[in-house]
Amino acid sequence: MKGNKIGSFIEAAIIVSGKTQALIAKEVGYEKANNLSMIKSGKLLLPVDKVPAFAKALGIDEANLLTLVLEERYPSLLEIFKKHAEILTEDEAKVLKAYRKAKSEESLDPDNIRHADMSKFFQDLANKYI
Repeated sequence: MKGNKIGSFIEAAIIVSGKTQALIAKEVGYEKANNLSMIKSGKLLLPVDKVPAFAKALGIDEANLLTLVLEERYPSLLEIFKKHAEILTEDEAKVLKAYRKAKSEESLDPDNIRHADMSKFFQDLANKYI
């Protein structure tokens, strides 16, 4: 299928994973590896509810895969998410969690957060975790 970004992405992720299609199919919850071939070719749509299982089985970021699926199949829904509840990658979620933990005892009034404070916070965070 021409323009099948999801299928191409899944195909590349399978290759990089080093796993067989049969093993990935089993980890995702399919009885037959043929389902993966059909997803790669675009004959079968990757079900949104299978995104977490595919991400785990392939060792890829769940948010990136979900964004790709929404972008290809539900672009208007993706725009709503971007406007109201941006999808975070695992790394972005870790940074946000660390920020919230570090600031949990302080007021998080956005109007009172200065750029210099944020720069120092992220530098300290990088020094601590990287």
